[in-house]
Amino acid sequence: MVQIFSFKAFRPPAAEAQQIASVPPYDVVSTEESRAALAENPQSFLQVIRSEATLPADTDPAAPVVYETAAANLHKLIDEGLLLQDAEPGIYLYRVKQGGSIYTGFVANVSVDDYRDNKIKRHEHTRYDKEEDRTRHIDTTDMHTGLVVLLYRDPPGEIFPPILPPLFRKVCPTVSQRATVRFMRSSALLTRRPSARCRRCLQALMPSILQTATTVPNHPSI
Repeated sequence: MVQIFSFKAFRPPAAEAQQIASVPPYDVVSTEESRAALAENPQSFLQVIRSEATLPADTDPAAPVVYETAAANLHKLIDEGLLLQDAEPGIYLYRVKQGGSIYTGFVANVSVDDYRDNKIKRHEHTRYDKEEDRTRHIDTTDMHTGLVVLLYRDPPGEIFPPILPPLFRKVCPTVSQRATVRFMRSSALLTRRPSARCRRCLQALMPSILQTATTVPNHPSI
């Protein structure tokens, strides 16, 4: 079993979320691309995850000033109310749309020990310079600013049902455990296109959940 833990996230207000969100993630966008994106949208979170793009072009990307600037830019967003920390810890619903498929998961903390013990399988050989860069970034900002995506099998729907019913019931009080299981099986956990019925459920429920930024109680382990 892999342990998961809730946490108090920093998130932008709903009205600012589209401006602050940075897509794609830091490791697939160059400094030059980040600089161009920030010129169009100075509020982008790229100012934190690719902070060298806010410095002179001849700045060494591994220089201490890069990480110090990332921390300064992060705290500026917090100080200006553009990133707000939730009052209570939670596990967060996360949705990705790609082509005709919708993938839904959750954001939580996991144990480093589970990674070391190979309960969380490694999917690639990472480069030391990339590891060192992100380690220095986390140490200096005192915050994890990027998601690590983990995949898991859940054909019986044993993971999501304990987590999601409180979420769905807050939006739709009449939703049942069985309906939640059926919904998550068909729309979230399988790599196939959800049924028309579940797409309607997804369209009706998910925007409300994401807009109200609902969190759910800690789930000790999966």
